[in-house]
Amino acid sequence: MEKLEPYDLTPDPVESFARWFGLAQKNDFNPEAFSLATATLDGVPSSRILLLKGHGPGPQFRFFTHSTSQKGHDLQENPRACMVFYWGKSERQVRIYGAVKKLGRDETAKYFSSRAHMSQLASFISDQSEPIESRESLESKFDRAFENHKEGQVPLPENWQGYELEAKSFEFFVYGEHRLNDRFLYALQKDKTWSITRLQP
Repeated sequence: MEKLEPYDLTPDPVESFARWFGLAQKNDFNPEAFSLATATLDGVPSSRILLLKGHGPGPQFRFFTHSTSQKGHDLQENPRACMVFYWGKSERQVRIYGAVKKLGRDETAKYFSSRAHMSQLASFISDQSEPIESRESLESKFDRAFENHKEGQVPLPENWQGYELEAKSFEFFVYGEHRLNDRFLYALQKDKTWSITRLQP
C-alpha cells in the first residue's frame, strides 16, 4: 500500500476525516453540509442535504431531524444510510456508509435547546414533509407559536430526533489533473481494524 501522507490521510479514517474536515472549515462554505441517502425497506431511495452536528470520538456522525419526515420513516424501516461530503474548494469528497441509531432524548433535548430561538420555533411547528395549504398558513402557525413562546425554552417536539451513524466504510476522494482522481476505501474488518484499498478513478 503506497503512502497516504500526500493527501493528509492516515491509517485511521476517523483521524483522516478530522484532518479533511478541518481543511474544509478553512477553505469551503458550509463544510458541515452533507447529502444523506436513505432507502425504504423495499429499496426506494431518497436523498437530501443536512448539516453535521458532531462526530467522534470514534466513527460516529450525528445529525438531527424530524422522525416523521421521509428520512425518519426510511431510517425506522431500514436503519442504514450513506453520507457524502463535497468540498469543492478543497477539491475533496468523503463518502461514509454505516448503520444509524436514534440518540437518547436527553442528548436530543440538549442540542435542541442550543439552537437559535427562531429555529426552535420553526422545528416546533413543523410536520416536516407533510402537505400544507399555503405559505400564509405556515407563517400564521409560526406567528402563533412565537406569541406563545416569546420567552423561555421552546418545548422539545415529540418528532424532533437526534441520530447517529456509525461508519462501516469511508471513501476518501481527491480530484486529480485530467480526472485521474485518487480514491481510498477504508472498510471495517471483523477485528475492528480498517483495511485500505486504493480504487481506480
